[in-house]
Amino acid sequence: MFYPKASLSVVPSDRQSWSSPLGVNPLRLRFAWGQSGRQPGAFDKFTTFAPLRGELGAGLAPSNLGNPGLKPEVATEIEGGFEAGLWRDRIGLNVTAWNRVVNDLLIARQFPVSGGFVNTQLDNIGQVKAHGYEFGIRAFAINRPNLTVEATVGQSYRLNNRSTILPQGTGLSDRFSDIVGRADIKYRGFLTLTHRFRLNKDNLAIRRNEIETTIGSRSTYFRASYLRLNRDVTTGVEDLRDIEEVRLGGRVAFARFWSVFGATSIDLTGKDDDPTTTLNGFTPLRHRAGVAYEDDCISIEATWQRQYQTFGDARRGNSFLVRLAFRNLGI
Repeated sequence: MFYPKASLSVVPSDRQSWSSPLGVNPLRLRFAWGQSGRQPGAFDKFTTFAPLRGELGAGLAPSNLGNPGLKPEVATEIEGGFEAGLWRDRIGLNVTAWNRVVNDLLIARQFPVSGGFVNTQLDNIGQVKAHGYEFGIRAFAINRPNLTVEATVGQSYRLNNRSTILPQGTGLSDRFSDIVGRADIKYRGFLTLTHRFRLNKDNLAIRRNEIETTIGSRSTYFRASYLRLNRDVTTGVEDLRDIEEVRLGGRVAFARFWSVFGATSIDLTGKDDDPTTTLNGFTPLRHRAGVAYEDDCISIEATWQRQYQTFGDARRGNSFLVRLAFRNLGI
């Protein structure tokens, strides 16, 4: 599939004749049009059966119902807006108007189980249209050569009042979205601290709380992050479950082109976060360690990873990876 995209950006404030009306400087006008899509799985259109074992012998059980008429989902979106800076760009405004049309929307449907197929089946259910506005405010509380403090807050508004396919707890199910934002603190090139959050639009309850910090230089650094999702999803959607996780990592340069690195991820989700979880509140997810050599022409990296749980293509157990890359090659 081919998904075209095009965008146009104009900066009137770059003109020499710009006089900063109402203190606006800079000003950027932008327009974009594009398409994106989602393909069905390679075997979603086929009717399949799974092997079945029993005391009386082997057999087959219905697995995938199949739909030979499946088509890819195609979304077409057009948007326009502006970005404006006020008071020497200490305050920034970001306004976007958008219109989206999704054709052949793919949804996992549950067909009557009396036919023997109990699994959901992808199906094209029709067209979905939506349009709305997005508003954002950016502020530089401190903007000095060695220290910057920046904060961004945003919210979107959907104009149509049709029911949405997004479940409660995603922050996008109503006309007004939840409030999202981030704050960044940078001290020289040594310390970076980022806080991302999402607040419930009705009661300002924290639905996403993520803190990430990096201390050190580009060659030797320590990085830590904490993530807590309390989305209050009541539909049993597995990908939207509440989680709590911490990640630690770092890299140490011990020679001119050599370095060692390591990282770990630990799941802190317990019964207080997700009553349906089987985790105990401190479950390692993965460990990773390795050694790397990198100069202007070549990059070599050897990594060992221990995966404690199976996630998608990542299987539980030990794995080893050797990566070789050539850089700045020319003729």
